Amino acid sequence: MAVGGRFWMRLSPGWAWFAGLVAVTAALALTVSVTAAQAATITVTTTAQGVDDDAECSLQEAIYAANLDAAKAPDPAHLADPNAFIATGCVAGSGDDVIVLPTKATFTMSGPVADVYNYVGATATPMVTTTIVIEANGSKIQHGGGPVPYRAFAVGEGGDLTLHEIHVRGFEVHGGNGGGGGGGGLGAGGAIYVQNGTLAVGWSTFEQ
Repeated sequence: MAVGGRFWMRLSPGWAWFAGLVAVTAALALTVSVTAAQAATITVTTTAQGVDDDAECSLQEAIYAANLDAAKAPDPAHLADPNAFIATGCVAGSGDDVIVLPTKATFTMSGPVADVYNYVGATATPMVTTTIVIEANGSKIQHGGGPVPYRAFAVGEGGDLTLHEIHVRGFEVHGGNGGGGGGGGLGAGGAIYVQNGTLAVGWSTFEQ
């Protein structure tokens, strides 16, 4: 199912027609309010995908900084150790955070991030578990291939994600295969999957 166009909406479970790209299993009908006194501004400085200890701040690292309220991310070389982190080039989050993307940049994702906190399946960015507003400034997040299907964003329990002026293109997920006369599993949330969290989208485009 392809959904295009620019729009503003807060999604809830009733938006069944949108489930092919955005799956929501539970949502709160509250208005997001992020003020300078409550939030940190985390500026993404590179379009490269990944988590490392260089001086740049990637989108993946920015989401970790917001989730963890720290300028760090899980160490990709030691994901089995919950206490293993690396320092990143992002500023630390602080409560409700705003992530700012470069103006009209293109972020090409080559595969899912290795996120130990994500329990809903392959996703190009870490699962959102806190309140985050992404000011995309017209930037595009696009699927760049890879060995497995994966979505762009996931929002987990306690997460509240707001997307402004973003173009999300080409992401997909694969539902379970049917067998023995039974139906296949639902492949929902090809662009965004929300489970026990909240999603708001404004002035944005979703394209399959």
